[in-house]
Amino acid sequence: MIRYFLYGFLCLWQLLAYNAASAQATYDWTGAVNSTWTTAGNWVVTPATASAIPSAATDKIRIGVTRTFTNQPTTSTAVTCDSLTVGTANVVALLNNPLLTIPSAITLTINNTFTVNSISMYHGSIGTANTRTTFTLVGTGSVTCNGNVQIGNNTSPPTGLIIGIGALNGTVYSRLSAQMPTFNIGGNVYLNSTGNNADGVNFPEFMLDNGNVTIGGRIITQNTNTFSGTQASPTVAIRGLFQLDNSATNTTSLTLTNNAAINEPIAAGQVIDFTNNGTSSCTVIYASTTGSQTVYSGVTARIGRANFTYDNLTLTGPSTKVVQGNYTTGTPGLTVGGNLLTQGGAVNMLTNGSQIQVAGNWTNSAATTQGAGDIDINGFLSTSGTLTLGAGNLYVAGNYTNSGTFTYGTGTVIYDGTAQTLLDNGNGTTYRNVNFTGGGTKTMSAGNFAVAPVGILTMSSSSVLNVTGNFTLQSSTTSTASVDAIPTGSSITGNVNVQRMLVGGNGKAANGAYTARGYRMLSSPVQIGTSRLYALNYIGLTALTGGPGTGFTVNNSNPTIYLYREDVTPSNTTFNSGKHKGILNINGNLVDVSGGPTGISVPIGNGYIFYFVGNTTNPATKASANPTTGPENTIITATGNLNQQNVLVSLWYTPAGATGGTTGKLSFNSALGTSAGYNMVGNPYAATLDLNSVISTNSSATGIQNSIYVLDNVNPGQQYVVYSPAGGSSPRANRYLASGQGFIVKAKAANSTLTFQEANKAVASQPSPLLMGIPLATQNGPTGLYVKMERDSLIADYCGVYFSGSSSANFNDEDAKDLDGTSSQIYMSSYTADGVRTAVNHMPDYVNGSRVRLYINTSADGIHKLRVEDVRNIDTLYNIWLKDKYKKDSLDIRRYGTYNFNVVRSDTATYGGNRFELVIRRKPLPPYQLIDFAAAKTTEGIKLNWKTYNEGNFTGFTVEKLQPSTGQYVPLYNQQSNSKTNYAYTDLTPQKGVNTYRLQQNDIDGKITWSKPVSISVADDPTPTIKTNLISVYPNPAAAMINVSVNPQTPANGYTAKIYNYTGAVVSRQKVNGNNWTQDVTQLQPGTYIIELNKADGELVGRSKFIKR
Repeated sequence: MIRYFLYGFLCLWQLLAYNAASAQATYDWTGAVNSTWTTAGNWVVTPATASAIPSAATDKIRIGVTRTFTNQPTTSTAVTCDSLTVGTANVVALLNNPLLTIPSAITLTINNTFTVNSISMYHGSIGTANTRTTFTLVGTGSVTCNGNVQIGNNTSPPTGLIIGIGALNGTVYSRLSAQMPTFNIGGNVYLNSTGNNADGVNFPEFMLDNGNVTIGGRIITQNTNTFSGTQASPTVAIRGLFQLDNSATNTTSLTLTNNAAINEPIAAGQVIDFTNNGTSSCTVIYASTTGSQTVYSGVTARIGRANFTYDNLTLTGPSTKVVQGNYTTGTPGLTVGGNLLTQGGAVNMLTNGSQIQVAGNWTNSAATTQGAGDIDINGFLSTSGTLTLGAGNLYVAGNYTNSGTFTYGTGTVIYDGTAQTLLDNGNGTTYRNVNFTGGGTKTMSAGNFAVAPVGILTMSSSSVLNVTGNFTLQSSTTSTASVDAIPTGSSITGNVNVQRMLVGGNGKAANGAYTARGYRMLSSPVQIGTSRLYALNYIGLTALTGGPGTGFTVNNSNPTIYLYREDVTPSNTTFNSGKHKGILNINGNLVDVSGGPTGISVPIGNGYIFYFVGNTTNPATKASANPTTGPENTIITATGNLNQQNVLVSLWYTPAGATGGTTGKLSFNSALGTSAGYNMVGNPYAATLDLNSVISTNSSATGIQNSIYVLDNVNPGQQYVVYSPAGGSSPRANRYLASGQGFIVKAKAANSTLTFQEANKAVASQPSPLLMGIPLATQNGPTGLYVKMERDSLIADYCGVYFSGSSSANFNDEDAKDLDGTSSQIYMSSYTADGVRTAVNHMPDYVNGSRVRLYINTSADGIHKLRVEDVRNIDTLYNIWLKDKYKKDSLDIRRYGTYNFNVVRSDTATYGGNRFELVIRRKPLPPYQLIDFAAAKTTEGIKLNWKTYNEGNFTGFTVEKLQPSTGQYVPLYNQQSNSKTNYAYTDLTPQKGVNTYRLQQNDIDGKITWSKPVSISVADDPTPTIKTNLISVYPNPAAAMINVSVNPQTPANGYTAKIYNYTGAVVSRQKVNGNNWTQDVTQLQPGTYIIELNKADGELVGRSKFIKR
């Protein structure tokens, strides 16, 4: 029994001893002996029974809170405590700032709160306001705070005289300076600012002056009580400051791991400054590992104090980093004064559309996505990750290196440095839009670069782009990359690969022919070196070619590539016997031409014809006359120096009609009559060509006609489509031609020339190129129509017929002769009065009736159709009849649209130029009648009403008024009829006495008649209170604003201002004060108006007339 009692007593004694040892103790540093942490004489401990020096994780340590100290503490062993609180009790005796030194390999661990108090931290000379003391963590060891760091407390600074300092209502500071290699904070950093409701404030300040700080929680700013200080701008701190790096020579970093590392909004008057006013070199690292982490930018008003948001910025870790947007529209959001490093997970610049500016370099190994904001890199850009661009632009002033994945956006990549090197050893760099500017030479030294089919390359500011055969302008079935107009002083050097997509397909016509198989009229956008010549061997690298000699995919007697000679008499015996001259041999860059010459290259600006059957695979299935396979989509790639600046076309043969040398002359064989002067040329640029611009810049007497002929490959009949600014031959006529497209122009006379210019480019307009077979949407144009002959939905041909009062019925330069296509199956033309068969025919005005003879032909018997399409600006009062002389029949084709007829080849009367005629004549109209014209007095003036029958929308009305002083009628009002029968007009300013009016009527034929006059009397002084001279309106006439001025003798107690139109309807009403004001009349239709003023009691002040232009 005694043994059990003794055992229980022993356990109780041990428990009490343990509790005593583990109870929290508070240690105040005095530094009475020296600076050593483990010297017992340097501490005052409460309770006195606790250990003489801090040793337990539950200990609370205070430095300068209630005790003075004479030596600064230095730890000599690892320390773990519950909390650390810092103050400066009686610190004046130290004559310097307090600091805690933690030597190498020693760690100070704070389990809960690290507090830097404020109210006791005064330091400075007597009488000095705005005093401050800094507590500094120094050494080569480390500090870990598992809880929060709190700078400042909720104690208000005193008002009046500060005892011991002599300052009046000054700013007192709580400052923590971190200068440790490692300072880890697991919780939040609080900046607590307390005002004294006057002009004194407790100013908390966290300074990372050297070393590295990691914050796992958030930076939280808090204000208590008011402070009367004013903030010059949101980036000027007057109540608190979180600041990095006071020296540009230190290696400093701040790591933020919380997904929302800054508590927003930042308290008023406090600022988070990651740059020390732009003078430091600190790196801020966002390193969240899960979820999405916010990267703060200028959208947070009190982040950043000068020039930049960050000195250096690193986004790392597997989480997604979401960059905030711009502070205000048009201002940069995130600015970096040094370098940007993005690595690890995803970097999202898309969601908020932030604008990014980096003064240094950007290295990317993350999956980075741009948004609508621009990214501006003043140094190099090196990306080994995924870089996906967005709607914003990307500016790069330094070198560019890509070893990852680059995806273009809808914005532009702009290289704006001087000497820049572009290197790609990744998946290739393809741009949508790219601009080389800033002068100097940009060199694509290695890798693969391209401009996408929808993209545009722009050169500017005397810049040079040097490529080494690794740069491609891509083409697709719907678009092709373009090079914008290259200004003088800029250039692109080296070999460029320029693609042209030839669209294939397995669709078949009714006769079984593949519709995509046929001739293409092409040209080359590159040249061999600087020779101004191009080779034709590039075609056969990807597309199947044929010919009797060498250099083709297959050998056959009929060539598949042809040049064109204007000076040869047309012949239909064989394809080679006429103007088309086949290529017999291809030997490298040289070719032999049927009929000579041999061993030539083709000058740039010449076109050629290529019979397209598909790519080089399975030639046996495509090369025969009855192929079993349709042509595939095939890209042909011309490689060489881009054609740039002016291109004067020199033909590949000696042109007819040229004198004084043949270089730069078009051919004009006058012996061919109206068939003289047709030359095959080609778009020499890697860009869309504006035909209007080409025609305009070559419009001299020795230039070209207005009509451009393009071979239509969509229809298997292979007709020429004519484009002219005054109207085309079919709805497929297109103002714009694609890169690599050939066409035919007509020289005006002997010695004519054709020069292409950079200004002829229209890169913003991707044409509906006939090369690619995409029809052009119908557009409104000049007065006229298309006549279409159709065998089926695929085999058809058009001609265009136009009408104008200035046109001649005979053939002249505004007309376009019909050139039969290379393998036409249907022919549709119209004749001029002098018998020229045209694709585009301009005739005199149709208003007095018009007859146009048509030509039709076809290669096969059977039912065909004639249609009239896209009738433009021909008045609906006119019928359009198709007269069939063979059938002795006619049809209102405007109404019914289609006429079916049969062609029998053995009966020449069923086709040709004598069967059909287009007849335009006016419909019979019912007689116009004026039923009544009357006048009546109203409160607004004299209202005139008239009633008509059958006026339609083609009768003009003019109300005229007799002027007693001259005996002449003057017009008051004009109106076009609208089939409404009843019309009216109010004369708002009748004259006293008799007012006489009549109505002038102008019918569709221009015949003018007048009604009988009507008269109505007005009393001598019907409105004695009305004084028109009291109101002045100017300017008069007016286009946008009128100024209204009332005679000052009129009381200015406010008016109601009403504006009446010619019918007497109120179109504007407003209240005005004063005798002068302006009024917007922009929305009023042109015409005559009356402004009327009434006083507040309704009394009429006066009226005045003005005219709206």
